Amino acid sequence: MSKFRLKLTALFMLLIGLSVLAAGIFTGQFYKHNHLEALGSHMETQLHVLAAAAPWPKDETRTAQTAYLEAQAIRFKELADMRVTYIATDGEVLGDSDHAPGTMDNHAGRDEVREALASGLGRSIRHSDTLDENMLYVAYAVKDGESGKTLGIIRLAMSLSAVEKSLDRMWMVLALGLLAVFALAAIVSYRVALSVTKPLERMTSAAKRMAGMDYKVRIPDAGKDEIGELGRALNAMAANLQDHMGEIRRNELHLQSVLDHMISGVVMIGPDGRIRIYNRSAELLLGSLARERVGRSYTEAKQQYELLQLIRSGFETGEPIHEELTVYYPDERLLELNLVPIPMDEDTAPGLLLVLQDVSAIRRLERMRSEFVANVSHELKTPVAAVKGFAETLLAGAVNDPETARSFFEDHTGRERQAESLDRRHPGAVQDRVSAFAAAIFPDRPAVVSGEAVGVPRAGGRQEGDLPGA
Repeated sequence: MSKFRLKLTALFMLLIGLSVLAAGIFTGQFYKHNHLEALGSHMETQLHVLAAAAPWPKDETRTAQTAYLEAQAIRFKELADMRVTYIATDGEVLGDSDHAPGTMDNHAGRDEVREALASGLGRSIRHSDTLDENMLYVAYAVKDGESGKTLGIIRLAMSLSAVEKSLDRMWMVLALGLLAVFALAAIVSYRVALSVTKPLERMTSAAKRMAGMDYKVRIPDAGKDEIGELGRALNAMAANLQDHMGEIRRNELHLQSVLDHMISGVVMIGPDGRIRIYNRSAELLLGSLARERVGRSYTEAKQQYELLQLIRSGFETGEPIHEELTVYYPDERLLELNLVPIPMDEDTAPGLLLVLQDVSAIRRLERMRSEFVANVSHELKTPVAAVKGFAETLLAGAVNDPETARSFFEDHTGRERQAESLDRRHPGAVQDRVSAFAAAIFPDRPAVVSGEAVGVPRAGGRQEGDLPGA
């Protein structure tokens, strides 16, 4: 910003300097022109006075005219303090206050003489080789009052050294004034540039802090101009960003809290293969910390070779994967894996979302259940087969033989005790099976009520509904 301030100051100084310089040049030229105009007007007045004070000798010979006019030129030189020259219409010098007429060139080609012969009055400024200085020449054509014929030319010449010295002094004063104005302009320009760039510096600093995620910064009020409007717009933007970032942080905290308290391991991998999310359950299941995995490639987890192969396959196929795999680090576990491709943004390839569930306990319970069912089935086969055999024998006619029926029921009592022992080990299983078989064999007998087999003979005596003779 300091470079911009210097550039702005230099620009202001350049503009002010050029403006002041142009004004100075215009003023100097205007002063010079007015001064020369005033001097020329004064010399024209002097010429009219000379023409009236010493009339042109029109009837004299050229020699007499020369003597007369030369004397008049010297006399008027002393009075007017100007060089006086009398020139004939053919350009011959008849009299001069500074030089002998015979030694001077013909003046017919001089600008002021030609102009005077043409219009009656002529002016010119040129360098005099004789005096080695710039001279102002004013020529006046003297005319005959009766015929109007031009009799000759009276010319006054005045050195411009005094004028040039005055102009030099004027330029010196003007230059000093320009320097003073330029210095003042530099101070004013720097102050103006500072007043412009100071708010911009504050805004730039605030914008940099906003870029660094600091949205609490605010810019002081810089006025009601465009810069002030820009500052207020930046403040409004910072406030909006602060609100949005606060909401985003709250959402991130909620999401992180949900992820951390999930019993399933969640791992998100970006399209570049770097891990983006790694929750606490994933740490427990895979045996590595989030700070060791987040931001790094998934291929660095060398302990889980099968998992790496599944992830690689998910990237290659882009299809969801559901698998169960056994991991041995940090502990031996059976994990259920759901791998789903998810889009990260519109312009990049999708990433992967892994959800890991420890199903070791579930599978262990399933094995226990399967083993339990097999054991119960084996235990039930013998008593149930015996009961079924007794029932078939009785139905075949043995029920009419008291001795045979009694021996069957005594043997059934032993089987019943065996079933009671099994029932104590596996409550309810035997009664359900026995009740089902009893209902099938004795459809006219009451069913099992409240866990007690009614109508089934029990050891130690008869029950209501026992067979006759039992």
